[in-house]
This record gives sequence, C-alpha cells and structure tokens, in this order.
Amino acid sequence: MPSGSGHARPGSTPVTFLEMLGLRDKIKLVNPTSVHSPCVQELEESEQIDTQGSTWGTTDWADRAGTHAEVEVVFTDSWSTGASGTDRDVVFDASSDPGALARAEWIKFVSVFFNEEERANVYFGREQVAFNTIATSTAALADANTEKSCIWVSHYDGTYTLSFSTYKQELCVGAGLTPWTDATALAAGSYAKYLTSDSELHAILKTIDVVIDETYHFDVVNADKATVLAALSISDPADTSDSLKSGGVFLRTDGHVTDKVTNLTDASTNSLDWYESAIARPALVLADLAHKVWPSDISVPASGCSRYFRDVLAGDMPTVNGKDKCSTWSAAENEQTCLNNAVLASDVDFTNANITLVYESAGVSLAGAFAAFLVAAVALA
Repeated sequence: MPSGSGHARPGSTPVTFLEMLGLRDKIKLVNPTSVHSPCVQELEESEQIDTQGSTWGTTDWADRAGTHAEVEVVFTDSWSTGASGTDRDVVFDASSDPGALARAEWIKFVSVFFNEEERANVYFGREQVAFNTIATSTAALADANTEKSCIWVSHYDGTYTLSFSTYKQELCVGAGLTPWTDATALAAGSYAKYLTSDSELHAILKTIDVVIDETYHFDVVNADKATVLAALSISDPADTSDSLKSGGVFLRTDGHVTDKVTNLTDASTNSLDWYESAIARPALVLADLAHKVWPSDISVPASGCSRYFRDVLAGDMPTVNGKDKCSTWSAAENEQTCLNNAVLASDVDFTNANITLVYESAGVSLAGAFAAFLVAAVALA
C-alpha cells in the first residue's frame, strides 16, 4: 500500500491527522483557502508547500493534483470533493463517521499510506484514554449538581435545524450534559428535527442549559453577540429572557479561525478549526466544551492548543490564527501540553506503547495515556 512520493488531499481535516502522526513534511500541495493549521499556513505562505486554488466550474485543482510530480495519493471523500479524477484518488471519509472517537480512529487509515500503523495505534489509544478520563470527571460533577441539558442548533434559509448526530450526543454526555433529542425523529432514523417557527424554537431553547450554535456566518470574525442571536430571531441581545434559559450558556464552534492571508492572489475566508482538527482530536474538543460548562472545575486548554468554542453571551469573539502562531503551536505539541498530542519518535516506545497524558481538572491530575473544500497533497515517503 505505501508508495514513495506524494499525496493529495481534498479537505482540511486530513491535515491534522498527518500532524498527529508527525508527517506535516509530507504535505506537498495544498489549497490554502480552507486550512487553519498555523504551521501549514507558514509553509504555504513561504512557498515550502505548493499551492493551487480551486475555481468553481474549472478543473484547475484536479489537473494540478492529478499531475503533480510528488503526489501519489489524493484524499477525497464520498462526495468526490477535490478528486483528481485519476487512480490517485482515495476516499477519506472521517467526517461522515457517526461517533466522536470513531472519527478520530481514521488516523489508522491515514497511517497505512506511510507505514505508521504503530504510531497511529498509540495516538488513538491516547485519544480514547483522554476522552474517557474527562468524561469520568464531568460525570462526577454532573452527579453532584442539577442536571444540565445541551442542544446543537443552526439556521439556514428560514429553517432551524436541531441536530443530535451521534458524535454531538457523545460530546454532550462526555461534558456531563444531557443531549436534547426528538424521539419521533430518532424512531424514523433521523438525527435532526427541523423547525420554521421562531416561537417553537425559542420555546425549546428556553429549557436548555447549553446551546451550541453552528449557523454559518460569512463574516465570522465580526459575528458578535447581536449578529449571532439575530440569526436565531433573538432580536434584543440585552434581553434574551423570551428566547434563552436564564443563566444558560450560548456557545459557537468558531472559537478559532484562520486568517485570510495566503500566497494565492484570491482572498481566502476565515475557515474554522472546527472543520479541521476537531475530527482528529475529540478529546481536546471535549476538554474545551467541559471547561465552558464547568469553568471552575475543568481547566481551559493550554496556549497553543485548539479551542473550539466561544461564549457568545459573555462577548467572546473568534480568535484569528495565522502563520505567526506556528511557533506557539509547535511548542505546545513538543511540550505535550495539548492533552493528547502529536506522536513523536522521541516520546513513544512503540514496542511497549508507553503512553502518558496529563490533564488538570479541579486540582485532580488525570493520567492515562477531511471535511470541506480542497486542501492538500502529501509525500508518502
């Protein structure tokens, strides 16, 4: 299976899987408009990685990925996003896997192309331990407090979607929350309920302790409290008593976004890290969510680690990360401060699978251990 030269990737999610395997240097071609990783941004902006944009209705990306001299594999998905139309295409569909940890386990699939199966097994083992350890800690907090609920919501073109996908339910439960679901929808095999009534939506939201909003905002860096709430037909940000639960938390998944700078002439967008690293790092997602729910008990992820959620009612705005953050992020990985970290040759005994993990929670040390748009091509050897 492994080959000797290169690999092409149609979504930004695979970037993190490679980084966690210590294989960032294998990336050879990237569409930078959707990449969040500060260190990949640094490489593409300094032209150490080749770049190619993708214009709707053209084959520019496909032509480049399909003929690039260093590319042997193009990671696409079940929708053929960024496919080259050649025998280099390989379906990488982690974002479609239903479970939080199941999505992360796709690191084993990626590792096969680089003879890094042992390293992938170590990473996933760490991820399982980290996720389950946090869940155990939050379960104890939940047992000692009044039950808290959570819901995932978004709005598009007059329709509100209340999503209860498996991984979202798992994240809520792991954070010590009870996920909102709809029995009728689940019985019909659906993991979402759709509403068109503002009042019906608000009646539900008023019963929820933690609302997680996924509504798309084009100008996300300027999506302030008023803008975000208005998208859910909450007109007065100073008085949400008719729409949200008193004392509740209102989060968005755009805590970290990329800047708009690339070495291409066309402008980029502020892409969310949520669509990139969150799939490979569910334990870090859970740690960040748990901190938002239990801020006095669960520590915030360290500087240089991804933070996915922002507290809209508290006035939080997205943090913009560019290439200037690469040294901070690299230091966090090298110092192993991001809960579960990239598996480096220097910190792993593959034979004994020697895994260590430290996460601070309420004074307790816990020990144990491609998604959207076109992205990258990487060398396999």
